[in-house]
Amino acid sequence: MLSKPVCDHCVDNFPVAEVCCPRCALPLKDTLSELCASCLKSEPPFTCCLAAYVYDFPVDRLIRNIKYSHRLELVAPLVTPLVEVLTDHYQQQWPDRMIPVPLHPKKLRQRGYNQALLIAKAIAKQLPEGIHCPVDYRMVKRHRHTDAQQGLSVKGRRKNIKGAFVTEHALYSQHPQQYRHVALVDDVVTTGETAKEVSRVLQKQGVEQVDVWCLARTPAAPFNFV
Repeated sequence: MLSKPVCDHCVDNFPVAEVCCPRCALPLKDTLSELCASCLKSEPPFTCCLAAYVYDFPVDRLIRNIKYSHRLELVAPLVTPLVEVLTDHYQQQWPDRMIPVPLHPKKLRQRGYNQALLIAKAIAKQLPEGIHCPVDYRMVKRHRHTDAQQGLSVKGRRKNIKGAFVTEHALYSQHPQQYRHVALVDDVVTTGETAKEVSRVLQKQGVEQVDVWCLARTPAAPFNFV
């Protein structure tokens, strides 16, 4: 019998935020404020961000292995705790669809797959019986190639990602399937600028509520994230 890609003991001991911002999932040091400083200053366009882990060792290494080393067998075990988080959060009304954050076609050709799409498909397979939340990977397109977000400041990330996404409606002048409530799926949320930009694009097309689902949320770093 083949061993599991990640043992249950390791998964149980992965870094989890004991306290986090209910809006953007930023790990917090205390419970003095319901929202983090960034959300208090300017609330993001998405309703909430739900993450399974803090982006720290060894989760950060595993996610990088998925993205850059084709370790796709790691997706399912990392998704399982996220599905538990989602099940606890959504008591009744789940989103209509999951929308993975798209890659630009150039990046997709280079990598060979979109890790956000793989995560969304794994979530769909692991959802509790009776829960129907299909994946729609066509509604949002990344029509402008951008530099890597890694290493950029908040302002740099915001400028870099602005205008990078468009809906199928805007591309092809077709009326897209109308969803009231969607879940935007990604591997990691750092400053949240990508999630904010895609949320705004979706809301312009009539989506009323955007939730963000991710494997991990990056903790705050001085001068960068809050």
